[in-house]
Amino acid sequence: MRSKTGSYGFRKSVVYDSDHWDLLESLRDRAREVIGWFAKNSIPALVHGSIARGDVKPSSDIDVFISVPVSSFLVETLIPEEIIEKKIVQATPNHLVKGVYVLDGNTTVTIPLVSPKRREMEFYYFGGAISQGEMDKRVPGIDKRLMFIQPTESGHEEIPVYEIPLNHLSTVLGIDVDVIEERIRVLKRRGTVGRTGVFINRTIPSNASLDEWLRKLAKRNPLLRQEIHRRG
Repeated sequence: MRSKTGSYGFRKSVVYDSDHWDLLESLRDRAREVIGWFAKNSIPALVHGSIARGDVKPSSDIDVFISVPVSSFLVETLIPEEIIEKKIVQATPNHLVKGVYVLDGNTTVTIPLVSPKRREMEFYYFGGAISQGEMDKRVPGIDKRLMFIQPTESGHEEIPVYEIPLNHLSTVLGIDVDVIEERIRVLKRRGTVGRTGVFINRTIPSNASLDEWLRKLAKRNPLLRQEIHRRG
């Protein structure tokens, strides 16, 4: 059973067994492979979430985020396997517009279709994120239950975020307090009312260009057009 989003647990220590370490290494091998496709062309990317923290499960997704705007055509030429689905996503009219590629094996590659703001980049570090050169380490982050995951030599510590001062979380995660407060509000709301809809979530035909479809959507959607113009 999946953990309820935004629900606090209890402080505890978790010790990983050999199966857990093997699973983590297997998932990281896949993340290395995917990030490597782009690193060969000097395109920076992050893997974020449980794979960065280490608290993985068999159902864990491999979420790769390319951290700079890049041509969707180039990205697609660098992905050497079938793209199962591709879509344009924007959470709200003021949030980052993203292109998402769904691949086999619980793998997604996300690209910014406009220039991301600082706080939008920090979102990924809220849950923990590592780059290609950091694949041999585990980093702290906050999961969807609002539990702070602190890696240890034998596993990790879980601590409810309400037990930790926000300034300390800001220092450890390297992100602003206001980003932490915003993410906590969103996850608490999801825990209460469930996941709400997003402003844009459009699946794109497999033979179509994300960049071209973004222009088409912007012509019909003044809020989207305004946000693209605002970001240059």
